[in-house]
Amino acid sequence: MDRVRVSRGIAQPALQQVQGDLNADDVDAREFAAILRALQEGIDVPGGLS
Repeated sequence: MDRVRVSRGIAQPALQQVQGDLNADDVDAREFAAILRALQEGIDVPGGLS
């Protein structure tokens, strides 16, 4: 349970940043795609997501 809390503590600020970026009025399709690529590259799940 402690590991889950630590992971949540790490992920929460990153998700808040992404949410702020996506809510910005000046985000176009290219920038949105770059945000999604950065998120995908940042996920390192052995065996992929299930």
